[in-house]
Amino acid sequence: MSDSSDTLRNIRRKIDALDARLVKLISARAKIAQQVGKIKKSALVYRPEREAQVLRRVSELNEGPMPSTALRRIYTEIMSACRALEGLLAVAYLGPQGTYSQEAALRHFGGSITTKSCNSIDEVFRQVETGATGYGVVPVENSTEGAIGRTLDLLLTTPAKVCGEIMLPVRQCLMSKAKSRAAIKKVYSHTQSLAQCQHWLARNLPGAERIAVVSNAEAALLASRDSSAAAIASKPAADLYKLNLLARNIQDESTNTTRFLVLAREDVAPSGRDKTSLILSTRNVPGAIHDLLSPLAKKGVSMTRLESRPAKTGLWEYVFYIDIDGHASDECVAQALAEIERKASFLKNLGSYPAAAMMICDLAPPYIRSIAPYLPGKPISELAREFGLDESSIIKLASNENPLGVSPKAQAAIRAVLDGLALYPDGNGFELKQALSRHLGVGMDQLVLGNGSNDVLELAARAFLAPANSAVYAQHAFAVYPLVVQAMGCKGIEVPAKNFGHDLEAMLRVGVDFPDLCVALLMEAKLQ
Repeated sequence: MSDSSDTLRNIRRKIDALDARLVKLISARAKIAQQVGKIKKSALVYRPEREAQVLRRVSELNEGPMPSTALRRIYTEIMSACRALEGLLAVAYLGPQGTYSQEAALRHFGGSITTKSCNSIDEVFRQVETGATGYGVVPVENSTEGAIGRTLDLLLTTPAKVCGEIMLPVRQCLMSKAKSRAAIKKVYSHTQSLAQCQHWLARNLPGAERIAVVSNAEAALLASRDSSAAAIASKPAADLYKLNLLARNIQDESTNTTRFLVLAREDVAPSGRDKTSLILSTRNVPGAIHDLLSPLAKKGVSMTRLESRPAKTGLWEYVFYIDIDGHASDECVAQALAEIERKASFLKNLGSYPAAAMMICDLAPPYIRSIAPYLPGKPISELAREFGLDESSIIKLASNENPLGVSPKAQAAIRAVLDGLALYPDGNGFELKQALSRHLGVGMDQLVLGNGSNDVLELAARAFLAPANSAVYAQHAFAVYPLVVQAMGCKGIEVPAKNFGHDLEAMLRVGVDFPDLCVALLMEAKLQ
């Protein structure tokens, strides 16, 4: 038996022992959660404010290497399973199965729930209002395409309350029974999804007919019946309808996110980091909106959203949807709302609820999230030992792992040379180029200053490309690749990635098909 085999065996024993402890601890947690349910003596099993506090604390306690996003998902499922011991929650969503609304519901509540697929946003509201389901999940706005008008209209008249919000990064995929994009004659999807992918479709499927349907899941269902059709939907929809994924992450905006609201019939207690949603209107006179919202500024309450919508009570009359930071019971918020109520001709408090916890890494597409995470740099003390330097002589300007920003020592160093900072950058770095030219003994035209790899790519394009040529690059390559190719007046050929890396064989085949191919642009990704 080799040493490596013995080491591996010992590591696996440690993992097994930890798993045994985890099972016991999770079971103990479930028993305590049951005791809480008995003490509450309430029909309400789901407490949004408490679950938000638990998830925030988990993130704060996390020391890595597991991302906080992953930990929050694990704890969401643990809390969902504990809730189910008291009774399954019933949650309505805009169906059918495979929609982003269903994905949002499961992400927020966990898998141990009963879901009710609804044919319309109106039906989701009715399910909650009549008590047929305890909760409902509806889309309210998208970061690319804006507000969902029907949801806003129904919020105006519903007796239901908003008890939560969900921020869901939208990752659009092209799927079909066909195995190649060349076979696609038409593309089905929801209107919003078609709009979110319009530039990608124009580049990659310019001749395909675009057909709007009621949901992305409906689009996937239609595509499953026609091998010349494709759908734009989420990956779960491809799995559900057994479709081939022809392209991933085809949305035009990489940060494309849809915000959902969680509807309920009861108010939510403060969680410590909350939002409050309001609908209000005022008289149509000069300065009315400024006067109406001035109490927020006076009381130091931040407004995070302002949306207008026709009131439908008269021509050119509007209601305003606003979100503010804080809970309605917070002193400053309560005082501001009391003053607004005196000024407004109409005011409706839709509810206060925990603000969604969303990490920046949630917005990154999957192939980015698969890259090894950033590792902090070495502490100054370690650098001093390694290079034999006096620790006090090292100035650390800033770093990603320093939450306090630039150190006082660095600030002092910057202030000491402020007079000279105007020399660079100076548009084209003339002063710096001149100094380097003298020092290196080369012409200034031989020096390129800028953002490293971008400039190398530009130099390669200038050296090897002419307007009649083509360049091939991998899917998910740096954004500058197609930009450089376009700037040179050349044709760009994007080759789909293979396991988040370069499909070099496919790139070579492109070279056979395009004899005018001059440059192959590659990216480097350090995968785990």
